[in-house]
Amino acid sequence: MEENLFKRMARIKKEAESEFNNFLEKPKMLSFPTMQKQLKGFREPLSGIKVKNNEIIARIELPGINKKDVLLNVGKDFIEVKAEKKEESKEEGKGFLMQERSCSGFFRRLPLPMPVNPAKMESSFRDGILEIRMPAADLHEKKRIAK
Repeated sequence: MEENLFKRMARIKKEAESEFNNFLEKPKMLSFPTMQKQLKGFREPLSGIKVKNNEIIARIELPGINKKDVLLNVGKDFIEVKAEKKEESKEEGKGFLMQERSCSGFFRRLPLPMPVNPAKMESSFRDGILEIRMPAADLHEKKRIAK
């Protein structure tokens, strides 16, 4: 009877570890199955957001990625970053052909702590770090209504 208990505990531990690892590998905030399929294998980059002097500053680490491979989408209350790196190598010799392909990438959607003005967003990319500066939206700005 004790042996069955230990086997059961080992199985539960293995299942829990597997689920935990799956949770860490999958991008968050993806509810549509098509998006999950498109972003399979993408990792979530390390990131941080801070508010300073009525401005939101986001920093996202994208190691090994070139600036041209980064797609950035900024909305009033979110940031989406997608970066993809593809590599191919081919070596031919007498009697052999070796070909390797690899693809890796990052995807992250971050909610912002307050509304921003996406039109005034500024970004820079240096040493694998994407920095995005966004002024907070002026919620008290008067809107003109044409008559």
